[in-house]
Amino acid sequence: MIVVVDTNIWISALHFSGSDGIPLRALHKAARVDTIATCEEIENEISIVLQARFKWAPDQIARSLAETLARAIHVRIHGTVKVCRDPDDNKILECAELAARPCRSNRFRRQRLAYPRRV
Repeated sequence: MIVVVDTNIWISALHFSGSDGIPLRALHKAARVDTIATCEEIENEISIVLQARFKWAPDQIARSLAETLARAIHVRIHGTVKVCRDPDDNKILECAELAARPCRSNRFRRQRLAYPRRV
């Protein structure tokens, strides 16, 4: 299954749950069992919140994200989904929509099977 994790869940897992908290365990399980889909906009928002509100160092953020997203699908969103009351949630939906699209050629099928994935 392809899973897109909301920024609030990322923050709870990385900052508030400690080394063995439920949100962090759930995030690591999703990374192991399912395939997490993400985009630059989601990762940037996570980085901004962790740096600005919780004073995380950029290298600490990069390590935490890299560890969890090692097998992730990375998609490029274009800001075309505009259906949510909260505009920040549109990127989550667009990321999910793009990650779930079936591949149309063998070349892209092979790329999506390789890790880390970039679409």
